[in-house]
Amino acid sequence: MTACGQRRGSCPEMPIVRRRSAVLLSLLACLCLIGCGSSDRAIQESTNTTTWAKPALVVSASEGPAAHRLAINSSGDIFLGWLRCRPDNCAYEAMVNRYHGGAWTSPVVLGQADWLFGSQVAAGGTDSAVSVWSGVIEILASFFSDTVGWTTPTQIDDGPVALDPQVAMDTEGNALVAWRWCEAPCTDTSVFQIWANYYRTGIGWLGATAVGPAIGWAGSHRVGFDETGHGAVIWTQCDTTLDPINQCVFRVWSARFVPEKGWEAPASIQSDAAGVYAYEPRILFDRTGNAVAFWNQWDRATKQFSIWANRYTLDRGWSTPEVVVSDFLNFTWGDWQVGGDRDGEAVVVWVAWNAATTHWEIRTTRYGAQEGWGAPITIQDVCDLFCGDLALAVNGVGDTVAVWRQDPGDTADIWAARYRRDSGWEPAALIEHNPDEARYPRVVINTHGSAVVVWSQNGLWYTHFD
Repeated sequence: MTACGQRRGSCPEMPIVRRRSAVLLSLLACLCLIGCGSSDRAIQESTNTTTWAKPALVVSASEGPAAHRLAINSSGDIFLGWLRCRPDNCAYEAMVNRYHGGAWTSPVVLGQADWLFGSQVAAGGTDSAVSVWSGVIEILASFFSDTVGWTTPTQIDDGPVALDPQVAMDTEGNALVAWRWCEAPCTDTSVFQIWANYYRTGIGWLGATAVGPAIGWAGSHRVGFDETGHGAVIWTQCDTTLDPINQCVFRVWSARFVPEKGWEAPASIQSDAAGVYAYEPRILFDRTGNAVAFWNQWDRATKQFSIWANRYTLDRGWSTPEVVVSDFLNFTWGDWQVGGDRDGEAVVVWVAWNAATTHWEIRTTRYGAQEGWGAPITIQDVCDLFCGDLALAVNGVGDTVAVWRQDPGDTADIWAARYRRDSGWEPAALIEHNPDEARYPRVVINTHGSAVVVWSQNGLWYTHFD
C-alpha cells in the first residue's frame, strides 16, 4: 500500500534519494485521487480495431504459480515458464507450458528443489526454447526441441553461489545466460560479479566465465542476441564494496561476445558525471549485430530521473549517451520498457505523471534510423488511480503491443494498446476486468502481428488476438 492506500507491489531497494522521490510521487498520487475518475472505456473500446478473445485460465490457483515469463519462436509457438510451490512437501518446481496450434499443453516439470528462484525462458528458431532457473547455489538449464522435448536440467555455473539468471536465444538456437556470482554468504555489502555461459548449437555449453570485474556490487543484468550469434551482457556496476543501496555510485557496464573470438573486455558505457546514478539497463540488437542500450538515470543535482540510450555499431563501437526521456518519474521499477525490430528501430514506453491534468498516463516514443527519436505521444491519457507493470513486445517488422495493469480503485485491470507499422497506435483497450486483482501481464507477438498476453489473477490467465 502506498501513502494513498493504493495497492502496490513490494518496493525494491533504492538509494535514499529514490526513497525520498517515491514519497514525493506518492503525494502526487494522492492529488490524483481528487481529479481522477474511471476513463471512458466504452468510447475507447468502440474505436479500437483489435478484438481480444475472452480471457481463459491456463494454470489454476491450486498450482501456486509464480514468477511467470513468456517467449515465442519464429513458428509462433509460445513457452510459458513459471514456478510452482508444492504445498504437500514444501518443494518448488520449475514448470513450463507450450502454446501450440492454438491451445496450451499440460505443464511439464523441469526441475525440483527446496528453493527455486529467477525462472526465465527464451525461444529461437522454428522449434527451440530454453528455460533457466536458480536453486540456492546453482544455475540450471533445460532445452526444448520438437524431436526431443525438454532435456534433463544441466548445471551451467561454477559456484559457489549463483543467482538471478537471465537468458536469450538467437534464431539458430544458440543461447546466452548471465547471472550474479558471489562468495558465500552473500549480503548487501558482498562483492558481486557478473558471470555468463554461452551455448553453441552443435557443440554445447562453452563454460562459465566471469564477464565483469569483482570490484563491488553488480546486478540488474540483462542479455541480448543478434541473428548471427553475437551477444552481450549489460548490468549495473558499483566500484566499491560499501553499502550498494545508500553509498554507491552505479554505472552501466557491458561485455560483448563474438563467436570467432569469445568475450571482449567489459567497460562502462555511461558518461561518468559526478552525482549521476544508473539503474535497470536493457539492451536490444538488430539483425546485423548493432545494438542500443537503455538505462534509467538519477541526477542528484537536479533530483530528476531520465531515460538514456547509447548506440553500438560494429564499425565504431559505443557512441555518446543521449537522453531519450528527460522528465521520467520512476514511481516503481516496472514502469518503463523497451523493444526493437530486426532493422534497429526501437520503441520506449513509460508511465508519466501529467501535472496539467493531474492524471497518470502511458507515453511512448520511437526511434528510426533516418528520423532519430520522435516526439513522445500518449497512448493512454487517463490511468484511473495508477498504471504499472508495463510489458512490451515488438516483432521483426515493428508491430508492437504494450500491456499494463491499471487500477480503477476497486480492483486492478489489464489494458493493452497495439501499434501497426502501417497505421500507428490504436486506442488503448480494456482486455481484462474482474473483481479479482490482475497483476504482472506478459506479452509476446508473432511475425504476423498476433499477440498473446498472460497475467496473474488467482492462477495464470491469458487472452489473444489474431
